Amino acid sequence: MDTSAQVRKARAGDPAAREALARAWLGRAFGTALAVLGRPEDAEDAVQDAFARAFARLGELRDPERFGAWLSRIVRHAALDLLRRRRRREGPRPDAGLAAAGPAPDAAAQAAEAWAALTPGERLIAWLVLVEGLSFAAVAEWTGTSRSAVHRRWQGALARLRKEHCHVDL
Repeated sequence: MDTSAQVRKARAGDPAAREALARAWLGRAFGTALAVLGRPEDAEDAVQDAFARAFARLGELRDPERFGAWLSRIVRHAALDLLRRRRRREGPRPDAGLAAAGPAPDAAAQAAEAWAALTPGERLIAWLVLVEGLSFAAVAEWTGTSRSAVHRRWQGALARLRKEHCHVDL
């Protein structure tokens, strides 16, 4: 898909172009939101909000080639806004950190605990590399960071996953 052409068509009001952009970028947007929020239902809400924001402000995007990086920032902000609202509403979790105290009953629980132990930045990089299959260069573009920053976070994620005894096949 030619993102630039789709952006131009979406700016002109073409609903099919908006739908094509949403379909093309949904997975990465969801991974970004999930990395920040940790809960799929919250990530879905943040992604929906982010796409609404992005399409409402599509005229502000200077370079249609940078749609992915621009959308990534909008998704992160939507997720962080939701996280702040959730924390104000729920307050501190009394059980935070207790999951690591006992042994994991099975591999799925152990993997979930290892994933939760990652920082949001590490989760985002791990999601984009492991699930989305992106190269470090593509991750750097999506996140608006340097390749070296992506590599450092990737190394941190791998080290933390190994510490949590979670095997990652590369």
